[in-house]
Amino acid sequence: MANPQSVLPDRTVGAAHCARRARDLSFARRLDMPLELAVERLDALLAPATPEVPVALGRSTMVRRAAGSAEGQSFDVLLGRGSARRPVPMELRVGRWSTASDTALDLQPRRDVRPSARYFAEGHGLLDALEALLLR
Repeated sequence: MANPQSVLPDRTVGAAHCARRARDLSFARRLDMPLELAVERLDALLAPATPEVPVALGRSTMVRRAAGSAEGQSFDVLLGRGSARRPVPMELRVGRWSTASDTALDLQPRRDVRPSARYFAEGHGLLDALEALLLR
């Protein structure tokens, strides 16, 4: 009888594969506003946020990360997908769009996710909500 472990496919996922999957399943948005203004408005929006009390945006929640630089800020996001599924941990990067004065929003999963219509709807919905709040 064959060794059962030799018949099973290798489920080890390399870093390059994870990076490619994250890129394929990420969301990007370009805002017609300076980065400094976008970060200032996000700071005001997330001022009351703590790890214990995140800020709700629809079914998703945001918490400000400690890391930031002159090039932009990063935020922890839990992307909600309904009550029956666990939220997906995501990273929202806010930075410059190329050399233009526009702002880029980049939402990337922090773990492998199974792409579904709900995943894409929630990701685009979160960026739509952020865009509406920032461009007010």
